[in-house]
Order: sequence, then C-alpha cells, then structure tokens
Amino acid sequence: MNKKIAGSWLKGAVALLALSGLGAPVSALSMMVWDQGMETKLAYGELEGGVMRGRVISDATGRVVVLFSRSDVERGRAQYSGLRARYEGELRGGQVMIRVPSGLQSLEQFLAAYKLKVELTEIPGGR
Repeated sequence: MNKKIAGSWLKGAVALLALSGLGAPVSALSMMVWDQGMETKLAYGELEGGVMRGRVISDATGRVVVLFSRSDVERGRAQYSGLRARYEGELRGGQVMIRVPSGLQSLEQFLAAYKLKVELTEIPGGR
C-alpha cells in the first residue's frame, strides 16, 4: 500500500469514527432523571471537567428516579465510590432534588460532597 492510499484511508477512518461517536471520549460519570414509572427521561447530564452539564425539562414536576452511571475507568479509580447507582427524588421547577436520609437535597448540594458543580440548562417540555 503506498503512502497516498494509506493516508487517505486513515483520514477516512478518523472521519468515520468522529461521525459515529466511537472516537469520542466516554464521560466518567453520567446522570439520568426519569419519571417515577421510568417512562419519560426528564433530565440528563454528563461530567465534564468537574461540572455535571446537561438539560432538564423546565415544566416537569413530581417524584423521579435519579440514575448515576460510572465508566469502567471511573470504577477503577473509585473517586465517586460512595455514589449509588439509583436514588429517589423529586423534580421541582427545573430543579432536581435527591432524597437522602435527612430529607430532600438539591442536586447541587448532593454533588458538592463529591467536589462537583452542576449546570443544567432548562428546556421546554411541550407537555
């Protein structure tokens, strides 16, 4: 294979990976917020440089299930080892609240214990 063909093939492979998302880095920690019946996703976020960034449906309210998922690499580091995969909570006017033993705590307060910040952008729900 000559250099011109090899270079062309490599560029094509890199472009294909970029379009497919396979070349994208995997977030160490992600979050999804579902309604109580696990039928509708109401919010989501991914960790980017110490900040949980994502979106939340602005007019959604009520009881929710908050799910956290750690990548295999993150599990190996155990940085968020006390974080469970599932929490009960509530959604109030675009704010995610997590049920802890002492009551409800905002997502911001909850993740501050792990030295993380939260930036959720409100989006219309169309309900």
